[in-house]
Amino acid sequence: MQLTQQQRLEVRRGRPDEFRCVQTDLAEPGPGEVLLQVDRFGLSANNVTYAALGEAMHYADFFPSEQLGGDWSMLPVWGVARVLQSHSEWVRKGDQVYGYFPSASHYVLKPQAATSDGFRVEREQIPEHFSFYHRYGVAGRDPLYVAEQLDRMVVLRPLFMTSLLLSDYLSSEKFAQAEQFVMSSAGSKTALGTANALAAHSNSSIIGLASAPNHASAAAFGGYCQILDYPQLQQLPQRPTVYLDFSGDAALRDLLAKHLGSNLTRVVSIGMTHWHAGAPGKPSGDYASEVFFAPAWAAQRKQTDPQFGQRMFAGWQALLTRASAHYEVAQGIGMQAIGDHYAALVKGQATSDQAHSFSF
Repeated sequence: MQLTQQQRLEVRRGRPDEFRCVQTDLAEPGPGEVLLQVDRFGLSANNVTYAALGEAMHYADFFPSEQLGGDWSMLPVWGVARVLQSHSEWVRKGDQVYGYFPSASHYVLKPQAATSDGFRVEREQIPEHFSFYHRYGVAGRDPLYVAEQLDRMVVLRPLFMTSLLLSDYLSSEKFAQAEQFVMSSAGSKTALGTANALAAHSNSSIIGLASAPNHASAAAFGGYCQILDYPQLQQLPQRPTVYLDFSGDAALRDLLAKHLGSNLTRVVSIGMTHWHAGAPGKPSGDYASEVFFAPAWAAQRKQTDPQFGQRMFAGWQALLTRASAHYEVAQGIGMQAIGDHYAALVKGQATSDQAHSFSF
């Protein structure tokens, strides 16, 4: 049997800062399976969130490096792969596939059924409400696939789709009394996309909290009424506020709650860019709190709003157009470049003003 050399990045469960680069043999695809070469993928703070929430949210169970439940798993990434071999009736050799992959040079998938834009797989170890991650788009059938923008697409598509879904969620009646939305890690791509999309249909003030060096870039992308440095938090107006927590920083959340008091009506947790400064899961406090899970909201909206898909498509096009003028592409090749950038992300030292794509 011919073997394929697989290079991969593995992260220790519960420890985003512990990772290793591994090379191993990958067996040939069996009946119904396809062998994919992962041509390029994005790395951003979003991937650190996957690592930080690996145990609590099953992300570590998608691509276990040994037996399920072992100490190490491959980091989940969004990317584009080319089909090298196919024993599936729904996928052809040479197809370009977009979706949720391990941080590896090659991977074997077993499609279970065709979909309108590609195919889906089954992962018995993953709860059903994660089915969003089991769908794969094929170029030529996937309307969100942008061939001429592959590098930006692999970085920005998962982030901006979360932005659009969160913006849609915040437009529901549940948040009608909010006079201002405050976002931490305001310079992150998901926060920027959310601010920009939300500003288009909300009369509430949108205020960003970000480190001072990120202010100019965040302001240039658009959406925020005001951007404050973290030490300026006490300048926030006393009005009914929803806090959108992209950082996961528990101390920052507590400072905000102390300053706003009863004016802090709800905390919505989305990401963990400051994973080392807090614990995953639902925050505690006198205010209402929740964790936003984009796939669950997408599934609900698809059932209740016939125009939902069209609005998401239009929003994605608009954000990608804006991002094309805002983010230069930075391409990295090889395990050293991948490991270096991931380490910088974990330490909070990676620049956020570029779209970083990688390949092995």
